[in-house]
Amino acid sequence: MSPHNHDISSAPSLSSLLPFITMNLSHGACWEWKGAVSSAGLPHRSAHRHTTSVSLRRLQWMLLIGPLCGGLHPDLTDRSCELVGCTCFNPRCLRPSHLKATPATDCKPEPRETYPGIGPRKIRPLSPLSILRRTRAETLLRLKRDGLTNKAAAETVGMSVKNAEKIIGGKVFPFLQKEKFGSLFHT
Repeated sequence: MSPHNHDISSAPSLSSLLPFITMNLSHGACWEWKGAVSSAGLPHRSAHRHTTSVSLRRLQWMLLIGPLCGGLHPDLTDRSCELVGCTCFNPRCLRPSHLKATPATDCKPEPRETYPGIGPRKIRPLSPLSILRRTRAETLLRLKRDGLTNKAAAETVGMSVKNAEKIIGGKVFPFLQKEKFGSLFHT
């Protein structure tokens, strides 16, 4: 059980959620969540005196269907917990008949491009912005290798000299110097 696992009694009640759900009673129609969504587009709501947020799919399952392995706030590194998905593939759907619980062991981890050399607790997927920064860092190091000054290389890739010096010094993206640029800066 997660050390941050809060009791379901401090989670939002079903009656407090109903004003935010558009319930279409037609057979098979989705119950659309009209409130806040996570960065992945999934319904969520603040809970536990606004100290955390809960997945409304998990909460809906636990309130209307039954308990889930992993509780309200599962440890996603624990492969024995259950994940709640939706059979209709509508990210905002909360209709109980559309929800399905799947053991985490049945879900293949999604392939993620991750930074090499970082321990398992810090691995994270690269965002488009991170990929852009890494591309700019590689370009900066290439320009520096070709003999440009720090200021000229920074202006060419469109970043501040201070940030360029952090990349060149190995404080940011240190693995780039090790992988591609070897002893260029560490002679």
